[in-house]
Amino acid sequence: MRKKMTALLLVLCLALTLLPGAAFAAEKSGTTDDGLRWKVENGVLTISGRGAMQDYGGAQGLTTTPPWAAWADDFDQLVIEQGVTEVGSWAFYKLAIEKVQLPDGLKRVGRNAFAMTNLKTLSIPGSVETMEVYAFSHIYTLESLTIGEGISRLPSEVFSMNTSLYIVEVPLSVRSVGALAFYSCPMLREVYYEGTPKLWMKIDFEPEEVLEDGTRVDNRLMRVSVNFHDKTEPDPPPFQLDYTDVVPNAWYYDAVAYCVENQLMNGVSERQFNPNGGLTRGMVVTILWRMCGAPKPEQAAPFTDLTQGWYQDAVNWAQENAIVYGVSKTEFAPDRNISRQDFVTILFRFITNQYAIINEDSIDRFPDHRQVADYAEQPMRWATEEGILTGNKAADGKTYLEPRGTTTRAQAAAIFMRFCETPFDYLT
Repeated sequence: MRKKMTALLLVLCLALTLLPGAAFAAEKSGTTDDGLRWKVENGVLTISGRGAMQDYGGAQGLTTTPPWAAWADDFDQLVIEQGVTEVGSWAFYKLAIEKVQLPDGLKRVGRNAFAMTNLKTLSIPGSVETMEVYAFSHIYTLESLTIGEGISRLPSEVFSMNTSLYIVEVPLSVRSVGALAFYSCPMLREVYYEGTPKLWMKIDFEPEEVLEDGTRVDNRLMRVSVNFHDKTEPDPPPFQLDYTDVVPNAWYYDAVAYCVENQLMNGVSERQFNPNGGLTRGMVVTILWRMCGAPKPEQAAPFTDLTQGWYQDAVNWAQENAIVYGVSKTEFAPDRNISRQDFVTILFRFITNQYAIINEDSIDRFPDHRQVADYAEQPMRWATEEGILTGNKAADGKTYLEPRGTTTRAQAAAIFMRFCETPFDYLT
């Protein structure tokens, strides 16, 4: 009898030991009153099922709390699976969610549903028909927003107070934008629109709204830079190079293609680009001159060695605008190969004609930084900080500036591409 009692006690102790863990696991999942299933596992909250999610506390006087809120410290990602058609009001309010996956077929996002979460990026499916006030507001970490094709209206205050938001992608389907849709989003300066400037102008931007304190607030999207990517026409086929000496797997292929496609550089013949050949001083100023629309100079430069007609206007223009000074008072040396530091210096002078504030980086990390001439030190600092000049990696594993080395045509193409694609955000 004593042995049986001992065995029974052991079984009971074992059961009691296991019970809390089993109960704990069970409490991390369940079914809501609306029939949706939820589960917290491996840092992810997953919600599945079919139909609409109910509204939670704060909406229309409701005081209910979503069941997953009790486990808020155990997840930072959210997956709402296909079949869920509505996200209830206040469903994820103030939860530390950093990443969310919303399903196609979602129709409604309720009031304050994602307000004050920790999202950094957000993609809203085009099936969404209703976004209630503050649905995606006060997300202070949000940096980029993609609005899906199909959404026609961006209502007031839906994205307000997203103070870190700086990029928004707007689809063709958007027809109206509330005046306060992006209220108090001070970093928002760039919008990517999938249509033409003409279609953008047809969007109904509510011009302004008056707050309770009498403050008049205009529509933020009317004051941003818009990049147009016309999806009303099919994308053109990728640009193909015909040069036999620029193979597709070459490190400079994309840069050469960019410069040729944008008419910045040409080959030395119909079938040759000569990527390892040197770039001359005359070539550099001619490319910059083309970038500016080939303006006619008002006066001739004092250089007596401008013997070729193809670069004369370019050099005259560059000297007139203090972009080049020549190798002497009377010589420009247009046919001389340009060094890397002289190339960067010309680009620096070109950009400082348009921007007053230039960032300066340290070049001390490059082993050969002491070889940089005094006149080129500030331009080299600027170019390395902006990523325009990256240096050349040598056999010893170190990266060198090679400031006095000749700029090859391949290197020049890469530098021009980076230069053209760098968003110079300086104040004037």
